[in-house]
Parts: sequence; structure tokens; C-alpha cells
Amino acid sequence: MDESRISRIVLTGGPCGEKSTALTSVSERLKDHGIRVYRVPEAATILFGGGAPKEALPDLQSMAIQKEGQ
Repeated sequence: MDESRISRIVLTGGPCGEKSTALTSVSERLKDHGIRVYRVPEAATILFGGGAPKEALPDLQSMAIQKEGQ
């Protein structure tokens, strides 16, 4: 395996779309094949968990904040 190659897999979908469940499953399968896996929380979780006022922002502004976190 080429150790210098880094791949990124991005899971997208709406709320309650089972992304977290899929992430766990995909991570375990990759690890079973000897691939190192680094999981990163979604941008919205980081931003809103850090105090961005989700409820006070219009939808477009909320989306712009999430896009900046990517």
C-alpha cells in the first residue's frame, strides 16, 4: 500500500440520514483492511457547539457558516 496516498471520504445527507451509523461501519471495514482512519465531526457540530447561535440565524446565514467550516 502506498503510505503517501491520502484519500478523503465525505458522507453527506440530511438530518437523521444515518450518516453517523454509516461512518462507524465504513471506518471499521477500512480498519479491517489495514487502512488508518481519521474521523472528523461535521462542521455544523463544531460551529454550533462552539456557540454560533443556530436558532437566531436565518437559514441562508446558517448555511454560509457551515460552508466556511469545510
